[in-house]
Amino acid sequence: MLRRDIPPQTKTFEHFNFPGPVLAETPYGVPLYIVSGEKHEVLRVDILFRRGAYNQTLPLQASSSAAIASEATEHYSSARLSELVDFYGGWIQRAVYMHATLFTLYAPKRNFSKLLALFVEVLSRPRFSRRDLTLYKERGRSEYKQMYERVDFIAAQSLRKLLYTTHPYGTTAKADDFDNLTIPLLKEYHQKTCIRKNSMAILSGNIDDKTVEQTIDALAALPEPPEKEAEEAIYPLHDSTDRFVYDEKEDALQCSVRIGGIIKKETESDNPELSILNTLLGGYFGSRLMTNIREEKGYTYGIGSSITPLRYATSINIAAQCDLKYAGSLIKEVISEINKIKEIPVKAEEIESVRQYMLGEMNRIFDSRFTFADACLSMLINEQPFDYINRKAATLLTITPEQIMATARKYLHPDKMHVAVAGGDKQFGYKISQTLKE
Repeated sequence: MLRRDIPPQTKTFEHFNFPGPVLAETPYGVPLYIVSGEKHEVLRVDILFRRGAYNQTLPLQASSSAAIASEATEHYSSARLSELVDFYGGWIQRAVYMHATLFTLYAPKRNFSKLLALFVEVLSRPRFSRRDLTLYKERGRSEYKQMYERVDFIAAQSLRKLLYTTHPYGTTAKADDFDNLTIPLLKEYHQKTCIRKNSMAILSGNIDDKTVEQTIDALAALPEPPEKEAEEAIYPLHDSTDRFVYDEKEDALQCSVRIGGIIKKETESDNPELSILNTLLGGYFGSRLMTNIREEKGYTYGIGSSITPLRYATSINIAAQCDLKYAGSLIKEVISEINKIKEIPVKAEEIESVRQYMLGEMNRIFDSRFTFADACLSMLINEQPFDYINRKAATLLTITPEQIMATARKYLHPDKMHVAVAGGDKQFGYKISQTLKE
């Protein structure tokens, strides 16, 4: 009989090995990474271009260009393209990051060649229809107006402005920015971005030699740049002199609190110790912030921290929503927890909990070929080497309380962090500002 009063046995992770994808040779220099082995008759192609929102000349140019390019091609209207993709059982996605633009195709293996041809036409011969742009603008304005009703979105936008001011990383968009989008503007971004020179690809799923050859041939159809492109501009990084910003929203039932800072003016994406420190602070359900501020104090239903590694800067972002009356206390507790990690060595059992959690999450990479491909894609987007995960696992197995404390002292400086709060009235905003001065 099953004994529910006896917990199941647990096993400690002692070894982790991420082999990385196989690199296929292409005659034109586009890296093609192969992640093979799935039993299901499904394939996925990810094509990543090394250009993103950082390179746009106006807000929304990058994301809007990718969206409109996916709508129609020179040979197929938006309705016909959508009909064909659905008929063949495919699915096309796109995503725009700060330094990358991604297009993804899911396809049944039996229809892979047909869907791959449509997919490549989307990338190489988009139509950029004025009708599609008009409809996109209408939807976009409506969505952005709704997003600016959410206190979490408002606070996140405000924190970006505090951290990066006029730098491209600090660019935010509003509903009115859709009015500035034009066909020539979107074409310009696409023609400079979706080119063979900037690209790399991942093919994952139930792969054989034929599907690899088809993918290599398809990548050859990607266009070359129309002209020689200038070197990427590098802009000066400086955060705002203001440490606090408040956005009033009287009808909000809760306020959103964002606390963050630039921790290094270059990428720290290849830093396992920083990732471990963030997990301990606020990166999982058993973290310091969740234990103190949610479980013990009851100030919020959820709070978390994240590290954002970008090419020219790395930042930390702590986010929570709470009742207006708890906002000041919540901010103070966040600062207190940061200072504790800097000053008091972490106990061995707490490190062990973080270690097992992170190793368990890392082993989820092997759940399927697509999750394996996701891990590869994440490292390419964050400009990390493929051995990063193995070094992260090795660091997890050996990290000491002294290393965690040293990492916290190096990167976490509450006196240099910024606070953005959205929700409540002017009087509430004044109270928070006074709390931060105490």
